[in-house]
Amino acid sequence: MTTRLARLQTHAQQRSASTTQERLHALTLQRIRQATAAVPPPPLQPTPAIACAPDTPVETLWAIARSHPELRRWIVANPNADADLLEYISQQGGPHVRRSLDILLASLA
Repeated sequence: MTTRLARLQTHAQQRSASTTQERLHALTLQRIRQATAAVPPPPLQPTPAIACAPDTPVETLWAIARSHPELRRWIVANPNADADLLEYISQQGGPHVRRSLDILLASLA
């Protein structure tokens, strides 16, 4: 009888240990999922494709125009570039901006 009781206790302890390990594993996975869900996206690397893409928000275009003069000519080709942004770009200048604005104005005539 004592042997049977000892086996039952051992079985109960093993089951409890495996249940505890399963709970700990589930909790760890949950924490990993939460941590990875909270990771912000990487910073935007401005490129000519982003500068002239029609789905690029105007706020992003302004940020690119202010900090990346080499990409201003590509913003001119973006249909989301409003008059204020184009005026800013024409006043600030940059590589090939004048030519880009000439092409834009010629296309509107």
